[in-house]
Amino acid sequence: MRPMTYADLQRKYGTDANIAKGVGVSRQLVGYWKRRGIPYSRQCVIQLATKGRLRAHNPREEVA
Repeated sequence: MRPMTYADLQRKYGTDANIAKGVGVSRQLVGYWKRRGIPYSRQCVIQLATKGRLRAHNPREEVA
């Protein structure tokens, strides 16, 4: 399973403003995710907000 990305959020919500509104964060934080990736803890919140349409990915669960 691959990590949730900004592109996933963009496909679901469209603009940064809509992403921010949809998941309850600031547009500045969305911009940070665009550059640095979405932390696992936020991915879990987004998974709940999207009723499972976007899935959280915990890199620690990967088996080498």
